[in-house]
Amino acid sequence: KMLMLLLMCTLPLGESARRRVLVIGAGQSGIVTAHYLSQDNENDITVVEKEGDLGGVWHPHKQFPNLRANNARDTFTLPDLPALQGTSDFPSLYETHAYLKRYVEEFDLEKFIHYNVKVERISRKFDADTPFNVTFDVEFHDADSANVKNLDTSYEVVVVATGYTSTPHIPTISGSQKFTGLMLHTSEINTKFSPIGDATVEKKNVVILGGGKSALDAAVWAAQNEAATVHLVTRCMHWAAPRYIGGPDPRSGDWNQNILYSRFSHHNPLKDVPVSSWLMHETTIGRTIRDLFWTVVTSGIKKQFDYPSWLVPPHEFVDDVKYLSILHPDIISLMKTGRIKVHLCRRIAEFTSDSVSLAEVSNCTVPEGAPKSSNSINADVIIFGTGFKSSAAPILSSEIREKLFNEHGQIQLLRGAHNPNMPGMGFVGFKHTINSMLTSALSARWVAEYVKGTDGAISRNGVLDDIEEVWRQIRQGNAFERTIMARQTPTQKSDSKKIKPYGGLFQGNPIYPYSDAIMRDLGLESVMSSSWIEEFNAPQLNTLYAGLDQKLRNHEQHENVPFDATP
Repeated sequence: KMLMLLLMCTLPLGESARRRVLVIGAGQSGIVTAHYLSQDNENDITVVEKEGDLGGVWHPHKQFPNLRANNARDTFTLPDLPALQGTSDFPSLYETHAYLKRYVEEFDLEKFIHYNVKVERISRKFDADTPFNVTFDVEFHDADSANVKNLDTSYEVVVVATGYTSTPHIPTISGSQKFTGLMLHTSEINTKFSPIGDATVEKKNVVILGGGKSALDAAVWAAQNEAATVHLVTRCMHWAAPRYIGGPDPRSGDWNQNILYSRFSHHNPLKDVPVSSWLMHETTIGRTIRDLFWTVVTSGIKKQFDYPSWLVPPHEFVDDVKYLSILHPDIISLMKTGRIKVHLCRRIAEFTSDSVSLAEVSNCTVPEGAPKSSNSINADVIIFGTGFKSSAAPILSSEIREKLFNEHGQIQLLRGAHNPNMPGMGFVGFKHTINSMLTSALSARWVAEYVKGTDGAISRNGVLDDIEEVWRQIRQGNAFERTIMARQTPTQKSDSKKIKPYGGLFQGNPIYPYSDAIMRDLGLESVMSSSWIEEFNAPQLNTLYAGLDQKLRNHEQHENVPFDATP
């Protein structure tokens, strides 16, 4: 016993005690975080999931049945596991859930996950004996339940991996308590309606609020399930891309990823970018070629779907980076024929027991030729396609929230992963790009290296050393996000030349500025094809980022090891 005590006293902290790490959420962000953290034996990992199964927003009970990924299958995987055999070109809700379950099985992650465990509150206190001089106290819902009572309530590291699409946003509207029909968010469709739920939209009057992907998909679902009427109430239309550009299938058109997911189309204003990206996006001739490319793409999409002028969004395709999603192949035809009745520049002002009253959106001009909108619509079912709100804020103490969010309500994160005011805390799933799976994986890799402290790549490469530069990137990134939102007004077309992009966190949907920044932070070269032409005319497959743990180990032993992205 004396020998054991002596050994424990002489061993460094990292060897005598493992880091207690709590990961909140077992969706795509949570499981990839657990995978990367598990590659370091110093981490004692606990993953908690409030639902009874993994998957997060990709669990079938939390979405609508016709949901498909925006991404084609090879740009919709986590890096270390290719798409499963037989997966559709654009994975369905059920295929994606099956893929995430296979990922957990493949990397033996089930042992870390505790289901039906909900976090109520996270607070922190100073603790000089922990790696980041802080301990996080965690309060769980129903602390005496069998699922919770054996869990630790104190952790040295907390990773919030709930993402930005886990908590539905339903706006407060006058008279909602009077409505006697069914009112729900798009994420609840599968649990309320057949085959899981008992409700039906057949012969019902359905009103959908919103103009993004979930609202449009819900409108198609209602129309195809024999709803009596389907009304879409929205401020304005947003641009979306077809699954195949130039034709209805891969035989007559080109996969959208081959056009939209290359460095050619993605602006990258960050420093230390590949020279080829700089030439394309930071020189006059490069920008001219790029802008002409987007003009041709836009014209092709309008022609492919025979867009009526009133359905064309009031801003440029390239400006719609925050909302860009994939069009359901039937949506435009259903709108043109009136099967889905579109109410532009309108909002729901009030509910009655069986109807909604509409009001005009201020400073919004209805396009010429648009269908006339009534002031009242009979309604049996109201579906909110109004997006999601922060999943992090409700579970954080007021002291943490004050340091994490700015005066505009934006979360302040470098690389969508870390706030300098929050040592020992990481975030995964809070960075928005056109490639959500890869983004989650890159965020998780960044966090896994940060958690190692001085032994990790983030510390070794001095990523957080210049705190003024870190905050410049965070603040200018948040400012750019606000700028993007302001450009998407429903009243006029934007002039992109008047707005200069920032070099910070948020670059809209493009993945390359983000992936390049993460690789630079890790001390690795950007993932690039050996062919310049291929790099600018073909998408990067997510599996090209597989094996980063081995690359990092090699880099520790041999500085400046190039990262070969050739398939």
